Amino acid sequence: MKKFRYALETVLNIKEQKQKMEKEKMAILISKYEVQKKQIS
Repeated sequence: MKKFRYALETVLNIKEQKQKMEKEKMAILISKYEVQKKQIS
């Protein structure tokens, strides 16, 4: 039996992928910020 898919499931997947990428970018920026903060103090 074929798995049921919602019509907007692909849009949701794309949105989730973008959100994951943004979270990864944010984590990198936070770590760079912490390194800079340690260098200053």
